Amino acid sequence: MSVPSLNVASNGVGVISDDQLNTFIQGGALVANLRAFTGVSNQMVVLLGGAAPSDGLQGSFYWNATSTATDDGGVTVVAPSGATVGRWLRSGPILGAANQTITGTLSVTGGTTIAGAASVGGALVAANGTSGSQVVNFSQFADVASANGSMFFPSGILLQWGSSVTTGSGGITLVWPTQFPTACWQAYPTIDFNAANGLIVSNGAKTQTTGTFITSSSITGAAVGSTAFSWWAIGN
Repeated sequence: MSVPSLNVASNGVGVISDDQLNTFIQGGALVANLRAFTGVSNQMVVLLGGAAPSDGLQGSFYWNATSTATDDGGVTVVAPSGATVGRWLRSGPILGAANQTITGTLSVTGGTTIAGAASVGGALVAANGTSGSQVVNFSQFADVASANGSMFFPSGILLQWGSSVTTGSGGITLVWPTQFPTACWQAYPTIDFNAANGLIVSNGAKTQTTGTFITSSSITGAAVGSTAFSWWAIGN
C-alpha cells in the first residue's frame, strides 16, 4: 500500500481509494485486539489502553511490515499472534503514563509543566533561567577556581575571594580576579588581632577592578606593613 494523497471526503461525492481507507486511523482497541490483527503499511491504530482503557499503555501504533521486534506487551511493540514478521510499533510516548522513557533527543519549545519528579539520564540542556521557578545552567555559575578566585551566580551577583600581604606604608591595592560588571558593593578583609599592637585590617577605596586594603595598629594608629590577610568581595 502506498501513502495516498490527503483527501476530504463528502457523502456521495468522489471516490475513496483502498489506500485511503487503510490509512484512516482506527481506535477503540486494546493490546489483545492488535495481537489478533495484521495491518498493512502506513496503517495506524490508537489504543485505549493495554488490558483496560487508560491503564498507562494507551497511545498510537503504526504497522511496520518488516519489523521482528519482541512483543513487550504494548510498551513499544505488539506482535500479531503467530506472526514472525510484521509488528505494531508505538509512534510516540505513552499518552498520560506516569513514567515514560524517551530515547534520543527531546526538544521542547515554549512552556512545559512537569508535575512530580523527573529523572534525566545524561545532560539536560535548557536556556538560561531568569526567574525563581526556572532551571539554571551550569554556565551561569562561571568561576575562576583558584586561591584568588571568583564565582558568578545566576542572579548576576559576583563573589570573589583571595589573600595578600600589605606592604610598606601598610596599604595594598589589589586587582580583582574578575572585573565587577557594574560595581563592587562591599569588600571584607580578615581582622587579625595581635595582643602586642592590636593589628587590624580595614578596606579602603574599591572600584569595579580594584580594592585597597590597609593594615594599622589600633593602639597607635600607625600603618603596619608586611601583614598577611585574606579577603572577600561582593558586587554585580
